[in-house]
Amino acid sequence: MSEYWVGFASGVGAVLIGFILTMAWDLFKWNRELKKREETVLSAVKEELQNNLDLSKHIYRYLQEEFKVIDTNKTIVEALPILYVGFWDLIIINLPKKLLKTDVLIKIRNVSQFTNIINEQIRSRENYRINNEAMSNYHSRIKLYDQILMGHVVKLSRLLEELEPFL
Repeated sequence: MSEYWVGFASGVGAVLIGFILTMAWDLFKWNRELKKREETVLSAVKEELQNNLDLSKHIYRYLQEEFKVIDTNKTIVEALPILYVGFWDLIIINLPKKLLKTDVLIKIRNVSQFTNIINEQIRSRENYRINNEAMSNYHSRIKLYDQILMGHVVKLSRLLEELEPFL
């Protein structure tokens, strides 16, 4: 009878050891995959924010060029590009732990909201530019749009540059 219990105990022990090793391996794999996913999300967010920084500088240069010729009743024909806003969706869906430890998440949210505001102003400006060229106050109105957008783009660039060390 004691051989039966020894066999039973060794079987139970082997099952427990196998279970613990399997759980440890699964936990290790899960943590490795989670870390890789977080790194991928952070990389995509960083790339999109860098693209927005580059685009904001391009928009600022464009507006400066137009600002030089607007008083002579000329404008630049090229449409202003829209900034990227998908980075916020990436973060909401897959929130990396790195963003929970600091106030970076709040700053990124503020950048996202401000980017949406700028995009709406760009759309409004483009709609006005396309549909109202015959207006007598067309150039002064475009100049107003340009001034507002230049201020916003400078602020966005500053916000994006503040985020660079964290990502």
